Amino acid sequence: MTEEKTTYGLMQQDERKVDLLIDFNRLKKNYFDYYLNRKKSFTEKINDFKKFFSLQLPVNLGEIFIRENETYLLWFFDNPIVLAYENELKEKLSLFKIKHLNLKKYFQKVFTSEDNHKREINVNLFIGTVKSFYGINHFFVPFYKAIVFLYGVKNPDPLLALEELRKAESMLVNLELSQKLKQELSYYLNLYSAYAHQSILQYDSAIEYLNAAIDINPFAVTARYYLLQNLLQVNDSEQANQLVEKLFKIDLERLKYSLEECNSLVFDYCLTNPVTPNLFINNIFASVSPVLEKLVTNSLSYPKAGEDLEKQLNNLMNLRLDDHFDAEVKTSFSFLKYIFLEQKNIASPFFKMILPDIEKKFHTTVEKLKNIIREESLAQCYKELKAYDEIIEDNKRSKEQLEKEIVEFKQDIQKKLSDSIKAVEEYTTAAIQETEFNLLHAHEMDKFNPTVAFNNAMIYNLVVSVIVFLIGAIAGYMNNSHSALEFYELFSSVLITGAKWTALTFIFGVFVASGISVFVIAEKATYKQNLKRRINELKKEKEISIDLLKKEAARKEKSLSENLNERIDYYKRRIEDLRKEKEETEKHLKAKAEESIKPLIEKIDNAIGISNEQKN
Repeated sequence: MTEEKTTYGLMQQDERKVDLLIDFNRLKKNYFDYYLNRKKSFTEKINDFKKFFSLQLPVNLGEIFIRENETYLLWFFDNPIVLAYENELKEKLSLFKIKHLNLKKYFQKVFTSEDNHKREINVNLFIGTVKSFYGINHFFVPFYKAIVFLYGVKNPDPLLALEELRKAESMLVNLELSQKLKQELSYYLNLYSAYAHQSILQYDSAIEYLNAAIDINPFAVTARYYLLQNLLQVNDSEQANQLVEKLFKIDLERLKYSLEECNSLVFDYCLTNPVTPNLFINNIFASVSPVLEKLVTNSLSYPKAGEDLEKQLNNLMNLRLDDHFDAEVKTSFSFLKYIFLEQKNIASPFFKMILPDIEKKFHTTVEKLKNIIREESLAQCYKELKAYDEIIEDNKRSKEQLEKEIVEFKQDIQKKLSDSIKAVEEYTTAAIQETEFNLLHAHEMDKFNPTVAFNNAMIYNLVVSVIVFLIGAIAGYMNNSHSALEFYELFSSVLITGAKWTALTFIFGVFVASGISVFVIAEKATYKQNLKRRINELKKEKEISIDLLKKEAARKEKSLSENLNERIDYYKRRIEDLRKEKEETEKHLKAKAEESIKPLIEKIDNAIGISNEQKN
């Protein structure tokens, strides 16, 4: 019973494989037989490779796909990698230039030999050239040897090839090359190592090397293709399905890029040399045929035919609107005309797959043409509107000038206020300092010294007393009878009389001097009090003066601002009125211009099959 179930399960698996293979071959026959049945010579293939490199595609699209059994053709000519290598090591290669040229020459001869005998001779010549590099570290010696051991000899030797690839890798580390070139060479070392492992059925090792190659070049096409093949060998269907989608998209992405850039060379090459048909070379890919069928079916589901779009393009071109084309529109229409020129393009499945993008580009270009026609019709409109712009700009400049003047006037007023306040502060500070000095040194002034005042008064008192003595003596002499008195008595009487008046005068003078001293003390106190009051008055005057200056500055600023702001407001209103008037005029002129071009726009719409209902 178990054996019957096992047999039944195997039968179901076989039936499933047969169904997949049938679907796979149906897809292949319906869409890709044309690409797979083409026969190209060595020269044609090499020219295709050269053409690809001349396209200079962006990095994400720029890796060339080469089948494993044709990979040696990549090194038949000076591809960008070889040229970069020779350029970066120019001085070193000049030491063995002839040997290097012979190496490339005999490498090519190995693969271009017409029969096995000649090939064997050329292999020996190649090996002889290799031996001439003894002691010379030249990357392409082991690299070319590995390729020859894999594809150039009657009995390929993958193990020897792997050994040579390891030598090449070791040399690459020590070569003075740019990082970019090292990565490119390392990519091919990993790729060819994978080829060697898969040829001896070591699929897991091949997968490791292919993943390493993809790590080096995340946009790799060839490495992804052979990674898919090896994953299918180990029945890893999940990763395989993901890779199928990525590989399928590369052709569409390259064609879309050619549409964006209007590059007919890229379009031609990518349409005639797609990667996708290579997924139908080997029946091993039959297991992913459901994914392939889904991708192909979805990409070909666009309902519109290429012939319809070509008819619309021709109808539009027949309107003879070339005078309205700018450089971009002209380039786009020329490109579209070119890609429709070859009827085989329209029949290509890849052309049908990007037909939505072609139609989008066509309609985008038509809209640009319409916009150009509108812009041309609006030229007079813009000319009239320009007058408004000039008047508005004049008013703006006047308004800005007034705003600038307000700022300058305010700055000037503030500067003058600052200078005036500074002058008041300097004057007040100097006066206060002088008054404080007088207050501090008042006791040193003679006129406020009571001792000096008393001494001065006593001097005056002494002088007056002497004068009073003389007057008193004379008066005493005059009042006495001179004849009855002796001279001595007379002299004594005169002295006594003078002394009396002098004593009275001196005593009175002492009191007067004391009073003067007291008065000086009082006057000193009054003087100090006056000085203190003067200091307070100066401070108060300073505050009053500064306050008056500020008020005056504020009054001037307010008066000036009000005057200028009125003028600024006038210009603002004027500008706003002009803008509204411009908008109304613009609406009117645009409506008039739109009406004038309406017949031409309708002709364009009719030519490309746009009805009024579609417009609305």
